[in-house]
Amino acid sequence: FSVSTTLMTRPLIVVTLAALAWATAAAASPEVLFEWSTIEFDNWPNESAHQAWLATDGPQHLMPAGVKVDSQGTVYVSMPRWKAGVPATLTKVVTGTSTLNPKLRPFPSWDMNAVGDPDALQGVLGFEIDTRDRMWILDQGQVNGQPAIKGSIKLVIWDLNTDKLIRKYVFPEEIASLSESFMNDVVVNTDANIAYITDSSGTKPGIIIYDFNTNTARRVLDTDPSTVPDSSLWITINGEKVLPTSQMLTGSDGIALHPDFTVLYYCPLTGHNMYSVPTAMLNDFDTPLSSISAAVKLEETRDFASDGLAFDNYGNLLATSLEGSGVVMIGTGYLAQNSKTMMWPDTLGFDHDGNVLFVSNQLHHFVQGTLPTNGTVNFRIWKVHTGTDSYVYGVAESEQSTACNVMPLWSAFVLSVVTILTFKP
Repeated sequence: FSVSTTLMTRPLIVVTLAALAWATAAAASPEVLFEWSTIEFDNWPNESAHQAWLATDGPQHLMPAGVKVDSQGTVYVSMPRWKAGVPATLTKVVTGTSTLNPKLRPFPSWDMNAVGDPDALQGVLGFEIDTRDRMWILDQGQVNGQPAIKGSIKLVIWDLNTDKLIRKYVFPEEIASLSESFMNDVVVNTDANIAYITDSSGTKPGIIIYDFNTNTARRVLDTDPSTVPDSSLWITINGEKVLPTSQMLTGSDGIALHPDFTVLYYCPLTGHNMYSVPTAMLNDFDTPLSSISAAVKLEETRDFASDGLAFDNYGNLLATSLEGSGVVMIGTGYLAQNSKTMMWPDTLGFDHDGNVLFVSNQLHHFVQGTLPTNGTVNFRIWKVHTGTDSYVYGVAESEQSTACNVMPLWSAFVLSVVTILTFKP
């Protein structure tokens, strides 16, 4: 975190803040929100379709990846169609009395999840919900590892208040290739109505900006050194190589927008470096591509790779740690970590009740086809209390007034310490 120059005149305060930050983070015990040993859907169009699906390998081809929560507390989960037989790629959790195996309901509908229809959702991994309860749904367009069909790689903006489509933007092929692009994650500046997207292609990665106001998109940092995978890294989890016979090479993946909306952070999945770029340059489509590349800043070289990144509204940057099987608050340490139950922490979200959410899905085992099928819980959505909310709400007022990127639950204690040390006789 950063501390103002006034506070820096008291070194003891800095030490106290650092110790308090670490103690608070360590005390936040992660809890399971939902977990699945098997995934089922409710409200099938008919029972014969349900039974036909159960007779296929479809039930073994489901993997939760993304998680977001709307203002009413509804939890949404994406399931990319990387294998055959995934009935719905975007769902919402049907809550009940148990955290184990809650059913999922296709969202917005069964029809909007129809395979082969470019107007419907084909393969969703990343999505975001903004302050107006608009869901920005990024459709990869890919089903079962095949190239996307024409018109299927798109951004769908859905109004959760009215349950109606606001807009569908199909990315031109020069922006998103049907055969090479891998549209991964999205963050949204609600104030400016601009979305930033990572294309994680192993051969042609980059960043895509979509401007809702002009209904136009631009591709930047195409195969830039900051977006390409690090071919020298073979990600290893619990001593096990990810994809033991062929290296996983995934480009720009995790993406996070600072709550003041001025800086975009991102990182390749295959790599330990994290980068940033000023959004003012991205928002101006007249900015030369070379100028954007020159403005990229190496923020940090970590000892782990990340699939998901996210800022909270206090300017804390969260990153999933693949090698560490947990979630890290950059500059502080692990908020959650477990080498058995948190393997492959994927996407981050917020429940608007002070909790950070994240999915652990053993993606490496899923892709390799080595997930246990004997009733073992393979997928979990976790929550960790931080007292913060999503970056989409902008910089929290107390953060603005104290100029400290620390959790709001600490503010009362911090102010007490400052008062005592400042006015002590």
